[in-house]
Amino acid sequence: KTVSHEWPEVFCRSIDVSNKLAADKIATIVADELLDVDSSFNEVAYDTEGRFTLVGEKTNSYSLTAGNSIDSDSVFLVSGGAKGVTAHCVIEIAKQYQAKFILLGRSVFDENEPSWANGITDEVALKKAAMQALIASGDKPTPVKVTHFVRPVLANREIAQTLSAIKAAGGQAQYVAADVTNSESVNNAVKPIIDAFGEVSGIIHGAGVLADKFI
Repeated sequence: KTVSHEWPEVFCRSIDVSNKLAADKIATIVADELLDVDSSFNEVAYDTEGRFTLVGEKTNSYSLTAGNSIDSDSVFLVSGGAKGVTAHCVIEIAKQYQAKFILLGRSVFDENEPSWANGITDEVALKKAAMQALIASGDKPTPVKVTHFVRPVLANREIAQTLSAIKAAGGQAQYVAADVTNSESVNNAVKPIIDAFGEVSGIIHGAGVLADKFI
């Protein structure tokens, strides 16, 4: 399925076959799929009942909850929830239910920006300002050092935007820095917020380090 996106000029199809089918039957299925004149499908499946293809159905995924189990008293522990796609999901849940969120991340959040970054929104200009700050401190502005200066500023801004968006949606949120692979670190970080918000009623795990590339 990934190859079909990366290599659009080639006919690619994923065939999901039940283990109840015999080897000769599977061989016939593969041959038939290779010769299919309709190349619009990139995924099909077979079991003892026959061939299946995906059919799109429009729905609101945020409404697919178990009854009314989510409300303004719900407390979600969200790893990776302050930045990226997970943050967008959390903001949408806040709009729907005005719930409470404990956002976990690796970045250390500091509302006070360094003076050299104040008022600079353009990333290129921000890098130039970081270079000037390094030079002013007597340091050599290498690309790695500039990145180390700029990255926390951008992370802080994104975290602040997420917290503001959740608040604007009627929800409540606090951010804490913790390593999700270290249970003691997580427990120590979230305990004071649980004391204020109440017991965690749901967990959303969205943490990860982006390492994607073409096949």
